[in-house]
Amino acid sequence: MEDPETVDREFNDEEEDQDEDWGDWGADDNEEEDSDPDFLCLFCDSKYSSCDALFEHCSSIHHFDFLSTRETLSLDFYGSFKLINFVRSRVSFHFFS
Repeated sequence: MEDPETVDREFNDEEEDQDEDWGDWGADDNEEEDSDPDFLCLFCDSKYSSCDALFEHCSSIHHFDFLSTRETLSLDFYGSFKLINFVRSRVSFHFFS
């Protein structure tokens, strides 16, 4: 049986090697560093530079208050994404039906 210190040292060495492999990770090379992300409306083709602007648009134009709905349903981060994906799937279903 191996000495526990030797096993720990080997494990730590492997971890360090894996960490070094992530050193070159970054954003896509095709994207500009200073480009603003676009947030696409759940209901139409409008794009916004912030979530706040997007959700304000959804509330005022499409009568869908995402923030209120999220709060009412007590959704966490992942639940919020599920809601967004659900709404998008229903919109595309009705659009393509």
